[in-house]
Amino acid sequence: RRNVFQEELVHGPDIIAVAHDTGRPVTDVARVFFLVGREFHLDKLKKIADHLPRLTRWERWGIQTLEDDLVHLRRQLSEKVVEAESDISPEQAVEEFLMAHRPEHARLGHLMDLLSREGPNHISSLIVAVRQIRALVVTTDRAAHLEAHGLRAASLPEDQSETTEPPGNG
Repeated sequence: RRNVFQEELVHGPDIIAVAHDTGRPVTDVARVFFLVGREFHLDKLKKIADHLPRLTRWERWGIQTLEDDLVHLRRQLSEKVVEAESDISPEQAVEEFLMAHRPEHARLGHLMDLLSREGPNHISSLIVAVRQIRALVVTTDRAAHLEAHGLRAASLPEDQSETTEPPGNG
């Protein structure tokens, strides 16, 4: 038999590891994990992936790889949220993170709206969405690195930043 919470249990080891690494209560970190899943559309992307056809070995491997990426991105984003705000509730921490990354989150929202309108009938649309989320993690890492060295992100020339816009219809 399958447990109702079986899909959520996959995050247990990551939740415990992040709680241990940050000193935050496991319940707070778990709450952040699930809020991040909702706010960054990871849960929605997982549900879409669950309904994609897996007719060939490559389709199965591709979808499994995508699902693994979603789990990894959830951990990375949750770590960023927990590390950034230690003295506030999980809900407030996620909200603060969203506010600090408003442009990137808005681009992701736009992409998800586009995905909803056009229909996710192939893994390629999900790969683009995952790339958009990964760009948010990279942007956060880059900003933290610059801050650690006394620099501001605005000090980088435009052409050195990674493009996070979805590809055009070119």
